[in-house]
Amino acid sequence: VPGEPEGASGRGDDIGLAHDLLAGLLPSEPPKLPGMDIAVFNQFRHEVGGDYFDFLPLVDGRLAITIADVSGKGVAAAMLMVRLREILHSVVAHGGTPVETVATVNTRLMQNTPRGMFITLLYAVLAPRTRELRMVNAGHCPPFVWRARLTGVRLLRLTGPALGLFPPESFAQAISERTIALEPADCLCLFTDGISEAKNTHGEEFGEGRLAAALRHHAAQSAQGLTD
Repeated sequence: VPGEPEGASGRGDDIGLAHDLLAGLLPSEPPKLPGMDIAVFNQFRHEVGGDYFDFLPLVDGRLAITIADVSGKGVAAAMLMVRLREILHSVVAHGGTPVETVATVNTRLMQNTPRGMFITLLYAVLAPRTRELRMVNAGHCPPFVWRARLTGVRLLRLTGPALGLFPPESFAQAISERTIALEPADCLCLFTDGISEAKNTHGEEFGEGRLAAALRHHAAQSAQGLTD
């Protein structure tokens, strides 16, 4: 375009393309598992960002589930999210326990993470037949679970350092695995702080308390109904 500064043309199109490419890397729909009802929701707060979730089938019928959040926003966060996805898919394909998987992902990310950036990640492996869920948390928001027989919502206390901050040996020693047995009608909620830190027009955060209340009040609905 005559008179237009070099590089200005197509900037909006480039951002739109990046948005579409990132959205295409996320699952378009949740997996279907016998005895399980799964739903997902994702909405970018900015044009591009670093939130990530995925489902990775394992060879023995189990399902690996992950949700992550790259620090910062924009193109840098999006690029690191893409790198995380690439590493995670590669590491999961080689097998290993949840702790081994997350530790290996951290080791490989340490070679690529720019200074000052990090990733929070929750990694879980679900065995549908036994309803056993094995989880490792690397600095991410702990999940909520609503249990019918207890008629209440509880936060699953599981902590650990974020990816990209500590060298391999220190990181491996700091993370741990927790196993829970899901009961019929249990409702498990994995989320990023994009939910809990969302603000209304008055600048008030939605908060984890409101999220827990929504889970408690609507847990009897289908997974999709609850998500909506």
